[in-house]
Amino acid sequence: MSDPRLAGGAELPVIRPLQFAASAREVLPFEDRHFTRWLSTHLEYLEELLGVSAFELIEIESPVGSFRLDIRATAIDAEGQQVAVPIENQYGGSNHDHLGKLVTYTAQAATSAERVLGVWIVEKARDEHLAAVNFLNEISPARVGWVLAEVRFAPGPDNTHYVQFEARSRPNAVLTSAPRPGGSPASEQANRGYIDAVLEGATPTLQALGFLAPRNYGHSRRIGLPADLPIAQRSEVRLMASQTYPPDDCCAGSVSGSRRERSHPGVATWAIRVESRSGSAFGYRGRLARRDLHRRH
Repeated sequence: MSDPRLAGGAELPVIRPLQFAASAREVLPFEDRHFTRWLSTHLEYLEELLGVSAFELIEIESPVGSFRLDIRATAIDAEGQQVAVPIENQYGGSNHDHLGKLVTYTAQAATSAERVLGVWIVEKARDEHLAAVNFLNEISPARVGWVLAEVRFAPGPDNTHYVQFEARSRPNAVLTSAPRPGGSPASEQANRGYIDAVLEGATPTLQALGFLAPRNYGHSRRIGLPADLPIAQRSEVRLMASQTYPPDDCCAGSVSGSRRERSHPGVATWAIRVESRSGSAFGYRGRLARRDLHRRH
């Protein structure tokens, strides 16, 4: 048996499992007076979990009609766009009351913000509420997403504590075709029609790989990832297609592609790339005869 020492003769480090507190109340006794106020000053701890950056606190205990939203904030998403982030906190297990509040606050934010990410932080997510948030992510337009996360604390040295946020539900992957500023209605319509044609042609291959059929939400398309894809929980999907048809003004926003496809003038190529926050990626490619695109578009 080989010597378990590290290179240079150093002994292996001592590794122990984290011992989590039985309840968040052991660390921060009151959710409103302690946890919410602490989190509002450490929103950067949520950035990796939510896939955003540059959090900015707007208000705590923010009035929404006769209710009060725990934390109202904004952040910058992976595409560089500002997103409104209403955050509802709850000690103990998730319940219907806080689910209703999450929906109310997120709906209110969506009336004035272009993009919204509703966040619900609990100690324990019940299966029924996990299913409900997953359902919201399935049926909501692409500009609205929902996150259900659990929080736990572990004691550290010298009266410090470690915190862990774990996402139980996050928005499904989204394909976006944003309208180009100043673009004509005709060019935008051609853009959407081209994307639809490529997706329709690629769908049989994607479904054979376990993807769900794309859904149409106006300027965006949502596609469900295979459940067994290792990075399915937090990922971004991009469709790339050659721009030989229609002309170069197609495929704005998150739908990008090569400018020319000289070597195969009779073929439109497409690719689906799934990228995780950690940098791992999966890719799927295919080709469509341009006559098929003409027939669909």
